[in-house]
Amino acid sequence: MSRRKRVVASITEEYIPPSKGSFLSLFIALIALSCAAIFIKLSEREIGPVATVFNRLWIAAIVLRVWHWISISIIQSPEQQHDQRVPEKSEVLLLVLVGIIGTASVIFWALSLTQTSVANSTLMRNLSPKIVG
Repeated sequence: MSRRKRVVASITEEYIPPSKGSFLSLFIALIALSCAAIFIKLSEREIGPVATVFNRLWIAAIVLRVWHWISISIIQSPEQQHDQRVPEKSEVLLLVLVGIIGTASVIFWALSLTQTSVANSTLMRNLSPKIVG
């Protein structure tokens, strides 16, 4: 049997059909992402683009931190919590750099929402990988 047939055979043997919950999660995420720009534009009427982005990011950080604490307390035993390795300086530097670039991207997107329509701003933001790449 050729390599390609073995790979295809192993994939088809392990295939698990998606559940209804996964489609519901996908639908909810799609609606949330579709409404994000509209909600940001509405928020900018009250507080401004940089404050809007700050609020989005710190609320997300709190939610993700609580999720992390819950996953650690439920999934990992106390012995596994101490076995985690310390990240290297280069990894921390890359993580900080990615955070700065990601935050700048969201801030510039929020600023663009003050200058143009939601559709135009969202289209430009989603086409940036095509333009840069």
